[in-house]
Amino acid sequence: MERIGLRERFPTIVTAGGDLRSKPAPDTYLAACAQLGVEPGDALALEDSPNGIAAAKAAGLSCVTIPHPLTEML
Repeated sequence: MERIGLRERFPTIVTAGGDLRSKPAPDTYLAACAQLGVEPGDALALEDSPNGIAAAKAAGLSCVTIPHPLTEML
């Protein structure tokens, strides 16, 4: 994000690791919502993988799927 000049456009970035499990666990979405002070039901995820879609749904977010060969049939 920093290398391409986009880091300042995002108030928070959350990644798996430490106590946060990777997708399909909802941990990263729940942590991001908490850091932003947003209820998961008021948030929207943009996802391009089955694990990401599952994580977003498990966290209670609405989810828009970005189609590609792995998700075009979901």
